[in-house]
Amino acid sequence: MLYLKIIYCFFLITIFAPKAGYSQKINTDLIKAKKLVAENKYEEAISLYQKIYKKEKTSKIYKPYLECLKKKYDYEKAIKLAKSHYNRYGKNPSLLIDLGEIYILKGDEMSGEKVFQKSIDEIKLNPKFSGTVASNFYSKKQYEFSLKAYLIAKENFPNQNYSFQISNIYSNLGQIKNMYLELIELLYRSPGYMQNCKSRIGRTINDDPENENNIILKKSIIKELQKKETEILNDLLIWVYLQEKNFEKAIQNTISIDKRIDYQENKIFELGEIAISNKEFEIAKKAFNYLVNKTKNGIYYEESILQLNNIKNLQFNSLPIKLNSDIKKIIDDNEKVIEQLGVKNETITVIKNLANIIAFYEMNSEKAKKILIPIIENKNLNEKKVATLKMELGDILLSEGKKWDAILYYSQVEKKFKNDIVGQEAKFKKIKVDYYNGNFNWAQTQLDVLKKSTSKLVSNNSIQLSLLITDNLNLDTTKTALEKFAKGELYIFQNNYNKANSIFEDIENIFPDHSLIDEILFKKAEIEIKEKNYEKALKFLEEIIEKYGDESILYDDALFKQACIFGDILNKKDNAMEKYEAILVEQPGSIFLAESRKRYRKLRNK
Repeated sequence: MLYLKIIYCFFLITIFAPKAGYSQKINTDLIKAKKLVAENKYEEAISLYQKIYKKEKTSKIYKPYLECLKKKYDYEKAIKLAKSHYNRYGKNPSLLIDLGEIYILKGDEMSGEKVFQKSIDEIKLNPKFSGTVASNFYSKKQYEFSLKAYLIAKENFPNQNYSFQISNIYSNLGQIKNMYLELIELLYRSPGYMQNCKSRIGRTINDDPENENNIILKKSIIKELQKKETEILNDLLIWVYLQEKNFEKAIQNTISIDKRIDYQENKIFELGEIAISNKEFEIAKKAFNYLVNKTKNGIYYEESILQLNNIKNLQFNSLPIKLNSDIKKIIDDNEKVIEQLGVKNETITVIKNLANIIAFYEMNSEKAKKILIPIIENKNLNEKKVATLKMELGDILLSEGKKWDAILYYSQVEKKFKNDIVGQEAKFKKIKVDYYNGNFNWAQTQLDVLKKSTSKLVSNNSIQLSLLITDNLNLDTTKTALEKFAKGELYIFQNNYNKANSIFEDIENIFPDHSLIDEILFKKAEIEIKEKNYEKALKFLEEIIEKYGDESILYDDALFKQACIFGDILNKKDNAMEKYEAILVEQPGSIFLAESRKRYRKLRNK
């Protein structure tokens, strides 16, 4: 038995050993051929590939061999090779693409296209190769033939998804409308591809509603919706409006759909929030007003009331100049919401806003504290939400000159919510007290940590305060000017404008060329606005513009404040337009650009 096993093993070795050696030789030659190609020694590579191909006529050898022949412009030999390989491998129509390409490279486009068409004719008879043929045509940038092949594949294999390939071809051919229609058809069949379709479409449109592609897309979607209304296409149309920042259209459309088929409240609410984040407050109101008026039992009823109130507070805060009538109205609005919905977790922000306005705009800190303290002591409310009220109470106490009481409240919040944004906000408020006290080095160390805050507001505030300290300490080693300036800021916070002005005048007299002077002029202008001395405010702002120009980071701030005083208070339309125009022309990167454009147009149309 052992003897038979030995004979059998010897037999296997005799049979397979030569083949293994043969295969090893081919691999060695292939490596050598690739190296020759890398060195641009095409003639030597062709000679070696020819030798290998005679032994092993596989695609692994055929493809690099054909590429070498094309590199050397040896089209006759390349044609001969492509034909023989096609005939050898059962006349696979995808191999005809190589032959057609060689004819075209040779300059014989008619023969090339004839061969390409033959490939298409063959897959009509035998569609199993259609996907491969389409892909090969695409790789050769033969988009029209690729499209023909994909359409055959799509017809014969409806369960396969070729829509993305077809839409890409339409895009490459400049047939944008057909591209959109293909993707729309895909969404009808498979709504789950929405994100992929948005990604593809997003490359062809922009935020201009009059852009040609935007118009084609919207018309295509609307036409399909007129044939058959579907949620997925409505969603796509709304998405297009959002790309154009046409929030009004998006909200109008969604409300119209809700009136017809209902169940769109969540989308309307989300669109309202998006409009708020883009500061389109009046448009956002339409979304929330619709939800409030629709039904008092709806899940978005209370949330919409709160969002409408949120908008009113955001609009109040964005007013460059706040009149007594503005203050009275926002207080009334907040009180009505609390009366309507009651004191609960959801209304904490409303309570905080109310207390802030009463304390810092109505100048009635005692009334504000009476609102806050009993709610802070309410153990049934969410601790994190109550923490925001504690910080507000801390601010009020600081405005009354009770620094240590304020720090106590800030510290409680910081300790309780150390790793939360609320805790980081409290920490920043504590640092601000250190800054007011002139502890700049300690404040700077703490600010370095807060700059990395996950809260954009805390991070930005920390960066700004850090820069103020760094820039001015470097210029003034005695810290005197910055210490005085910090005290002046605290006095403004405490509404003690006489003391603030006195300190600012000291700095101007002692340090007339200090880098803080433009900041001081702006602070003095803000004080005069609060005191309703608008002409004085205009003079301080004009001094910034004339003396420092656009070298001051407050240049556009000064222009905008002046424009608002002229337009909103003094009714001097031409002066206001002149200032807004200066921002539009001279300050294209200004944060006031969009608002200035809006206000300029409004004044021009009066």
